[in-house]
Amino acid sequence: MNSSLETFIEEYELLTSLSCGDLSVEEMQISLKYSEVFPHKITGSITGTVKKYNEFVPLINNQIPDKKITFNSSSAKNQYKVFSSDEIATSAITFPQGYPQNVSFEICKLELRHLSITQKIKKNEDRKICFYLVGPQRIWNFLGRFEIIDEIIKPKNTLKIEIEDDLPFNIELEVIKFEKSDEYKPSLTYSYEVFSLTFKAKKTTSFISDDELLKMCTNCVEEILLLVSFIGRKRIEWFCYKFYSSDNLITFIKENKKSDHSEPDFDSAFLGYHNTMKFIKQSLPNFRKLKIENFDLTKAIRYYLSGLEMPYLEAEFSTLFTSLECIKSLYAKKNKIDTIVSGNMFRKKISKTIKKELMRIKEDISDFPEDEMIKKIPELNRTSISTIIDRLTIDYDIEIKSLYPKNEEVTLIKTRNRITHDSNNVDIEILFKEYFRLRLLLEMLILKILKWDDLTKLIQSNDMHIFTCNEDENSKMEE
Repeated sequence: MNSSLETFIEEYELLTSLSCGDLSVEEMQISLKYSEVFPHKITGSITGTVKKYNEFVPLINNQIPDKKITFNSSSAKNQYKVFSSDEIATSAITFPQGYPQNVSFEICKLELRHLSITQKIKKNEDRKICFYLVGPQRIWNFLGRFEIIDEIIKPKNTLKIEIEDDLPFNIELEVIKFEKSDEYKPSLTYSYEVFSLTFKAKKTTSFISDDELLKMCTNCVEEILLLVSFIGRKRIEWFCYKFYSSDNLITFIKENKKSDHSEPDFDSAFLGYHNTMKFIKQSLPNFRKLKIENFDLTKAIRYYLSGLEMPYLEAEFSTLFTSLECIKSLYAKKNKIDTIVSGNMFRKKISKTIKKELMRIKEDISDFPEDEMIKKIPELNRTSISTIIDRLTIDYDIEIKSLYPKNEEVTLIKTRNRITHDSNNVDIEILFKEYFRLRLLLEMLILKILKWDDLTKLIQSNDMHIFTCNEDENSKMEE
């Protein structure tokens, strides 16, 4: 790790109470290692004597999926910070054979899924929450901005985010600069900049409690980051927040799953960096309205982003197709076309008739597998995916055939079926084209559903000729 980053890693030793279900152990010595400035594993260890080891082991044995080891340091005396976590993973547990009774040793290693640190502060009316971000910064179109203060040109550190919605808070994009002196060379100072989405409450606690404000802001930041990740084709996440509540400063650090957080190519931001703030302003209210209408795009966009991160082309295509299936299902349910006839009619008439016919055949053929066929009957009432996708693309004014050479059939579903159900490999050149067709189709659909109708930049960012010309045309181009 870069030595300047190591400077921003915090280390604490504290006495805590550990719990798991109904069991608890008091005054366990824990060391913690974490960072509030950049994504870093939250690790540590538990130290104690043989007596403490014997008290701790029942907690480990008591763990089941709905019972996790938790800790809270509030019982420790003279501690101005209270550390807590409700999900701890233990590893490398030491068996104390041979250790003297009064000698402390490392009982086990710890890895925390998240960590909460609470400090008491004076009564605070200006409540705010700062979410520290990890991921591409260029997509925000905020680098290199300056402002004039007292006739002096200075870097601009805040940018207000306008939202076409009545929210109980203002939102700003901030560049927060951290500085810290080297432990061994105090004259040497390291600095590190973090992008933050900062939410500033408009209303007091009499209108919105601290808990309600935190929940609303967390939901909103997740929505904004999902939408910006989508148009940048790169995942952006928050890894830490600082909540200046009415009477506490709460720092919450969460485990950050590894993703590709490198800066995207210029063309990857398919709406252009200059449109990011406009897209947030326009699409966020539509995204939230769709949620209320049970047309929640969250899962579809998450699958879309995951599809861009897979290590193999087959996995990328399959995951992107899952995103398309999510949109297809939402659309079908909204328009009540997920089944061909009503469930009641199908059960009482069609299903019943088919079962009778299968049983009649069974009388003539002794080894006829009617049980297996009966299991497949419900699938007969599902509207075909091709029918739903045809209607979906027509409704959102997307010409899916424009992604293929003239007079060629649309083969996305056939390609999906071959990858999923056929043991043979799909030709890599065909799969390459199908992948880009599917990605572009998803991007057009999601933009249209969010009521962003200008697809010009998106079309321009894709080399349409790659997948709309036939093999003969490709050969001529190569010549």
